[in-house]
Amino acid sequence: MSRDDIRRLLPEMEKSCFSDVLRPEHIILDLQADCLEQVYAELISTLVSDSKPEMRRLCLQDILDREKTASTFLGHGVALPHSISGGVKSLKAALGLKTQGFVCQQNRINIFLLCLCPEEQHRRYLHFIYRAANILLMPENRQDLLLANSTAQALEIMQIAY
Repeated sequence: MSRDDIRRLLPEMEKSCFSDVLRPEHIILDLQADCLEQVYAELISTLVSDSKPEMRRLCLQDILDREKTASTFLGHGVALPHSISGGVKSLKAALGLKTQGFVCQQNRINIFLLCLCPEEQHRRYLHFIYRAANILLMPENRQDLLLANSTAQALEIMQIAY
């Protein structure tokens, strides 16, 4: 296989990696939570099985501890809460949308992309967060996500931009 062949395949490989991290069942089009901790718990519930409440609690605590060190509000209605966590075995992300928005510290947030990762996948995690932040900071992507009618459509918007 030539270098040109590899260069052509790389975007497809990255998209397939993206779909391993964010799956349709990890997307909530209408978040029900009323406070940040509930938003995080609602998103974590899509990533960690009901049969593992202790892992859900660990993930939530890791996110809350990370938020104490620095806010993950990106501006433009986007928050990207993320943390290294022993509560997951692989890099995972959950997308939550709240069309009417959620006010937190005088900021209105409509889009949450929560990411969790075990320590051993730290480099992949940093790459994913960087790419995801760039996608979510593009006005047309934010607008399209908030208008998405299905989880498949929201996932497609994220994948195309990735």
